[in-house]
Amino acid sequence: MQPARDQTTTELLLGSVARLNDRRVSAEQIDHLAAQLHTTTGVVDPYPHIAQTYRTLVDLELRCVGRIAGTTSNVIGKLAAAPLLAGAGSGSLRVLEIGTLFGVFAAGLHRQLLRYGKEHDLTIVDPLESIQLQPERERAGDPSGTPVTEATVRANMRFGGVDTERLRIVRGFSTDAEVQEQVGEGYDLIVVDGDHSRAGVFKDLRWAEEIANPGAVVVVDDYGDPGWPGVAEALDDHRKGGSRMRLAGVVATSAFLTLP
Repeated sequence: MQPARDQTTTELLLGSVARLNDRRVSAEQIDHLAAQLHTTTGVVDPYPHIAQTYRTLVDLELRCVGRIAGTTSNVIGKLAAAPLLAGAGSGSLRVLEIGTLFGVFAAGLHRQLLRYGKEHDLTIVDPLESIQLQPERERAGDPSGTPVTEATVRANMRFGGVDTERLRIVRGFSTDAEVQEQVGEGYDLIVVDGDHSRAGVFKDLRWAEEIANPGAVVVVDDYGDPGWPGVAEALDDHRKGGSRMRLAGVVATSAFLTLP
């Protein structure tokens, strides 16, 4: 067994205090992620990708303020799979994140894309209303103690090494016509991580399909998470309605879709 001091140190660095989710992982979790990553992306040896992504997650939560929402497996899955799937062609990618919380995940996605040599511009859409807004799960404040504000997001972009010249933040709800007009179209990678209700996810998916480029990748967060049943319901409904999206695979609790 670890000495008590070592256990305390590990808990302070990787435990769930101030961020909801424990960042320690088991061999079983990594093996499960590796199998899913291989199936979804076709990468031959997923383990180096997972190890590097895990280091990115830990580094960003130590470096930035706030936290990345989601279980450790889910965050690793999104950050590892999305860059491997996105941007099969050459040229700069246009990336859209719908729902950012503190912006720490967006900073991680930026870093991961650059690791694979994929230049990109990043647009973030979020109301940035002091707390995480979910109709089914309101909170008085975040466990991290950090407010959800544009200043926080911009600070985390700097802490994460994001080129602010290639960053655009659009404040507001993704369903608002004015917000959608500002965001525009022509995106190569879209992360749907906003309103997790069935109606909200369905609207975001419909919009994402309208503004995605041919060959784009759409990531749907918390797909199959029992805490957010509306996400899977909305995606399944959308695909049944004649969507062009093809399910490339599921890693942890994120679905990865591609467009022809």
